[in-house]
Amino acid sequence: MTVTQWLFSFKGRIPRSRFWTWTAIYYASFLASIALLPQSGGFGNLILLIVGFVLLFPDLAVQAKRWHDLDKSLWWLTLNIPIIADRLLRSTLDGTNTQQTLQTAISIIAIACGCWLFIQCGFMKGTKGRNRYGESTLILATKRST
Repeated sequence: MTVTQWLFSFKGRIPRSRFWTWTAIYYASFLASIALLPQSGGFGNLILLIVGFVLLFPDLAVQAKRWHDLDKSLWWLTLNIPIIADRLLRSTLDGTNTQQTLQTAISIIAIACGCWLFIQCGFMKGTKGRNRYGESTLILATKRST
């Protein structure tokens, strides 16, 4: 699988190691952005929002292939909705009590969804052999090496 297929295609399967590689790149990008940005608030939040949008498509593509490796459909990507909503709301709310209550509720749901994604995609073994999304990537790697 090429890097382009890995980061921009929603087809196929990838092992946990590819998921962890992407996760390291994803969080390193955010940490680098935070370290390089001025702590001025508004402009820094805008840059982080842009970085998030740039990384969103590859993040969803990598997750899609992990869900496929677990023989699950792309509907599992909907777990990202509260996470995305939480990030958007953090950068736009002005802090009234009603908005803070909404933000807290969405944050709790986002944390739960994020934990579920993290456990499923990062720690669960993919299905052995062929499933409805293709051949196991571990089997393909074994075939190439022999």
